[in-house]
Amino acid sequence: MPARIRAILSKYAVPAGLAIVGLSVIGNGAWAENKKNDRAVRLLTTVPIPGTTVNTTGGNMYVFDISWVDQASRTYYLADRSNAVVDIVDTKTNTLLFQLTGGFKGFTGNNGTSGPDGVVTSGHCLFVTDAPSRVVSFDTSTFPPTMVSAVSTASGDLNRADELAFDPRDNILFPINNADTPPFGTFIKVNPSTCALTQPTARRRASPLPTGSC
Repeated sequence: MPARIRAILSKYAVPAGLAIVGLSVIGNGAWAENKKNDRAVRLLTTVPIPGTTVNTTGGNMYVFDISWVDQASRTYYLADRSNAVVDIVDTKTNTLLFQLTGGFKGFTGNNGTSGPDGVVTSGHCLFVTDAPSRVVSFDTSTFPPTMVSAVSTASGDLNRADELAFDPRDNILFPINNADTPPFGTFIKVNPSTCALTQPTARRRASPLPTGSC
């Protein structure tokens, strides 16, 4: 190799190679950091849930439904049918804080007639759906939360009230009886100060509206 070319390579190629290696190391470090923050679903830890005295699934938690995280307090609520409670977990420490009772049905062997089912919070209010066609409210400004009221979405209906949504602007709770035929929803007025629920007075239709009637 001519001396001139060897000199050029020595001057530019070797430092460039080192720079490339350096960039690769930095790039790999950035890639690893990004992997930690890529929002992929991973198992981080587990929180043991003990059986209660009313457990219907062999003393362990096998049957559960909807869960909800109150982002302000970083509290996780789980509708635990096996134990007929709402499990309350502190997500900052991954610790079970309390197993909240509320006269919930528990697991009957049929999901459609079991509870608790749905959970959602707004401010200091916790709302839980249950069977038979039942919606319960709690005040979380105390601990453990205090039960405030319970209403029915359909008198005499043994099926569960399940998924639910809350409108904080109009203070309306909207649970769905999805195990009924046909399924139906109920508008329930909420007092945001006390978390009290107003018993619905309108009766549900026994059959769907005729096509084109709306």
